[in-house]
Amino acid sequence: TTIIPTNLLVVDLNGDQRLDVAAINHRGALEVLLRKADSAVTPASPQLFTIASGSPIALGSGTNLNKFAAPLDFNNDGKRDLVVTSTNGVEFLQGNGTGAFTVLTPVGAQDTRAILTGDLNGDGRTDIAVAGRYVGGTVTGVAIMLNDGAGGYTVKLVQTTELAIDMVMRDFDNDGILDLGTLNFTNAESQVHILRSNGDGTFSILGPYAASQPSGWSYAFNAGDFNRDGKLDFVGGDYWNGTLHLWLNTCTPNTLPTITAATALTRQPGVNATQSPIATVSDAEFAAGTLTVSAANLPAGISLTNIVNTNGAITANVAAACNAAVGANNVVLQVADGGGLTATATLIVNVTANTPPTLSYAATHSVNSSATLTITPAQAPADNGAVAGVVVQSAGTFTGTIAVNAAGVISLANAAPVGTHTITIRATDNCGATKDASFTLNVCAPPALTAQPQAATANAGSTATFSVTATGTGLSYQWRQNGVNLTNGGRVSGASSATLAISATQAADAGTYSVVVNGTCGSLTSANAALTINTAPTITAALPISLTQGGASVLATLATVSDAQTAAGSLTITLGTLPAGITVTGLTNTNGTIRAQVAASCTAAAIAHNLSLTVTDAGGLTATASVLLSVAANNPPSLAYVLGHNVTLGGSLNITPSFTPNDDTSTPVLTVNSAGTYTGGVTVNAAGLVSLTNAAPAGTHTVKIRATDNCGATTDVSLIINVCAPPAITAQPQAATVAGGSPATFSVTATGSNLTYQWRKNGGNLNGATLATLTINNAQLLDAGIYSVVVSNSCGTVTSDNAQLTVNSPPTITLAQPVTRQQGSAATISGIAMVRDNETSASSLIVTATTIPTGLRVTTITNSNGTISAQISADCAATVGANTIVWQVSDGSLTATANLTVNVTANTPPALQYAPTYSVATGAALTITPQPLASDNGNVMTAFVASKGAFTGVATVTVTGEVSLTNAAPTGTHTITIRLTDNCGATTDASFPLTVTCPTLSLTPTTLANGRVGQAYSQTFGASGGLDPYSYAVQAGSTLPNGLSLTTAGLLGGMPTASGDFNFVVTATDRFGCKVNQPLALTIVANNQPPQVTPLAGSLYKSETGKTITLGTVTDDATSAANLIVRQIAGGTATGLTLTNLRINA
Repeated sequence: TTIIPTNLLVVDLNGDQRLDVAAINHRGALEVLLRKADSAVTPASPQLFTIASGSPIALGSGTNLNKFAAPLDFNNDGKRDLVVTSTNGVEFLQGNGTGAFTVLTPVGAQDTRAILTGDLNGDGRTDIAVAGRYVGGTVTGVAIMLNDGAGGYTVKLVQTTELAIDMVMRDFDNDGILDLGTLNFTNAESQVHILRSNGDGTFSILGPYAASQPSGWSYAFNAGDFNRDGKLDFVGGDYWNGTLHLWLNTCTPNTLPTITAATALTRQPGVNATQSPIATVSDAEFAAGTLTVSAANLPAGISLTNIVNTNGAITANVAAACNAAVGANNVVLQVADGGGLTATATLIVNVTANTPPTLSYAATHSVNSSATLTITPAQAPADNGAVAGVVVQSAGTFTGTIAVNAAGVISLANAAPVGTHTITIRATDNCGATKDASFTLNVCAPPALTAQPQAATANAGSTATFSVTATGTGLSYQWRQNGVNLTNGGRVSGASSATLAISATQAADAGTYSVVVNGTCGSLTSANAALTINTAPTITAALPISLTQGGASVLATLATVSDAQTAAGSLTITLGTLPAGITVTGLTNTNGTIRAQVAASCTAAAIAHNLSLTVTDAGGLTATASVLLSVAANNPPSLAYVLGHNVTLGGSLNITPSFTPNDDTSTPVLTVNSAGTYTGGVTVNAAGLVSLTNAAPAGTHTVKIRATDNCGATTDVSLIINVCAPPAITAQPQAATVAGGSPATFSVTATGSNLTYQWRKNGGNLNGATLATLTINNAQLLDAGIYSVVVSNSCGTVTSDNAQLTVNSPPTITLAQPVTRQQGSAATISGIAMVRDNETSASSLIVTATTIPTGLRVTTITNSNGTISAQISADCAATVGANTIVWQVSDGSLTATANLTVNVTANTPPALQYAPTYSVATGAALTITPQPLASDNGNVMTAFVASKGAFTGVATVTVTGEVSLTNAAPTGTHTITIRLTDNCGATTDASFPLTVTCPTLSLTPTTLANGRVGQAYSQTFGASGGLDPYSYAVQAGSTLPNGLSLTTAGLLGGMPTASGDFNFVVTATDRFGCKVNQPLALTIVANNQPPQVTPLAGSLYKSETGKTITLGTVTDDATSAANLIVRQIAGGTATGLTLTNLRINA
């Protein structure tokens, strides 16, 4: 070609059934290379292709961004066309069938990068997908150009996030529909989008999916199954880094959903739709609730609406219209999953015949002439579907107004003429079916009342009558009491006539009376008339009423009254003659309860009295009853005091009665009846409080108090008054502090006669402590407290001040259990004791270690509310066994001691252990960590390698036992011993075997080029995997070709002297003696000889052409037959014999 080609398309471009090549070159031009016929390829003209007329064809203004799509015939003329991307957009190249093309006006806009063709919407026509920027560079992604079948294309744009620079067209989700994969460029990084086809030329975008490692700008892009999982993956070539990026497909192949129709449904034409189960659906890849169900085929008259998918259970409103065919109707249901796959099932809808509506009325109805009437149907209009209308089909001879509503209710007005008429009503349903309902209508004149019955009142035992006057024909009467028909007999007469009589009336005859007047044209009920029967009232005396002579009046219930006709509260109450000394006032009647204020004077007899009551109703009838009044005799008032009382000479005293003065009828009057020999002031108030003032003279006196009630009854009470002087303290007891075991004394001085003493501790009396001086011998802690004394005589008591007794005690110390320490171990904190003191808080006590054995250490003694802790350690010189530390606690004055045992155990050497074996390659490094790390009860002070055996590498160790090995050598097994020493000088040796192995070495090359006799031969070997320097040698027993030798540096060279095939082994050895033995084969060929030609006879018929014949065979000692050149150097002996396309078939 004229310029470097950047994109190739191999296809038959001129219809000669030979593959041609269309090449876009580096400058953005198209060159068409047409394959020549085999006969046109000769030694003189060996090229297989010729450049078509008109090539190169200029494309756009771009360079190597132009790319081919698959060929197509966009104008349907049977000749191959091409589409190409360029910076001008999509360029259509119309072919003329000879390999020449005409460039048409570009479609789209700038910067289209890749182009593919295929059926993208399932219409069987070849569509185009273009990647890049389309339409003025405003849309980045893919333009879908759908073939309209008339040589034109409809463009749909699918916008991705970044510039698409290449793409592939495959069915990525195995749904039978072509999808697109795009390679995008963003921020110098490669990304992939998947455009998943919806089957109609539209796509759902998945991604982007970035490359797993940072990348440059990927140009080349393709798809294939790279990990053999049956799914297409992506591969992109990185323009900048010279690498490939793989995107592996992790999607699950979509499978068809399933749908199962529900059992057959039954519908009647014209009936409203009802929600019913129609199917169940499921899918292996999509949740059942996300599947879409629709009706793919609906028979005429069948409707399917409001389809609902509830977790795979499908329901819908199913109805049959009036035009639906009676019988089985097949509804084809279709389910679609999220991947666009569908499945169908057939739902059977059985349609039954439509039935006419229902409507009926009572057989006969009557209405008065000129009146109105509303007739409700016995069976309202109803239908399996809907009632479309209700009309008056026929009124017969009826001339009044008649109308009917949708509910079948008939309205009649101006009823006429009088007589019998037939009325017909028709109901029609929504499918046109009808129902006629007829009834008989009687129009007549009704009876009328000219005089209504009147209410009456009759005394019990008298006769009551009611009468009515009515007009009309064929009248009859029926009297009723409280709505119940009456019959003649007994005390009732005229129950079926215009006048009703009731003799010897009783209470049961009271009620409401009316009469029903029946005529040939109807009936009429009179107004109600009430009959009232008057009866005597009733009176019931209350329970007996208790009264006391001279007592206050009481509000008492005297009786209850009632009456059947008169309200109880309206009855009249009168009193009979009152007993002497009895008064009754404020007589009331509250709803039949009779109350009054009743009292008995001091002169009333203390006996039972009868009080007579009479009740009278509105009719003058009466009733009488008596209530019992019980009058109790008057009692004198009550009054009581404590008999004896003390009062200080010249002092005052208030004396309260034992209980409040009381009287059963009145408040008593209190007076001082006598003061006896008492000359001081004395008074008493209404509450009985006696007040003494200026008490005198000293001695005992009797004072009398009198209480008098309203009837003159009296009660006298005497008081014994003792006038004397009270005790007084002149010297108070004093506080004291003593040591435990010492005596303690308290004393008091007081004035007054006949004094007594009672000492107390903390408010409680001390037994036997009744003197002015209290002595406590051998005072103990329990004796500490507050002391006081009570001094008493008959005129009073006095309590001394409080005096504090303090008894001091030593503190206590309680040791913990013995502690254990190991020689050389670090100090640890232990709880060693508990301390207490009765006077000093535990946290204030001072604790010290007074005696500490050699080798033991005590530090950081702490006191936490009496809990004593300290750090205790044993150094390497501590005595093994039990050691005693003496502890002392002090409260500042008193002390206590205790002994703590510290058991010291002997120091133990460090602990160190390694795995049973370790291995390392020669020259390599290895770190060995013990499990667990080295440890000691104290500290590991030093660590060193005690022995390495024959190991010549470097070995170091840390105090944790971690061993570092470098430059491992020589090969073999070595014993390494590590020694640790702790802070007390104890040592531990730990050993482990170390195996030093050779690494895997390799020698290159493994195949040798052929040599030739008499020509210099040179091949340098190299080794890897071990450590430099390497030495090389031919293994014993191996033979090199004559004239060749191998240096220790790895150079195989010399001048072969004999030909043949030679097998030998080369050994490479590294500096640690590790080896690799590489078998090799070397062929030495003889000096170059001319090729050998063996002619073969061939034959032709005269005038035969185009026959391929074998002319002979060729061989060569150095060159393969396929690379030999054959040509004709002399003409044949037969005139007219011509050889063409002379060639060697290797």
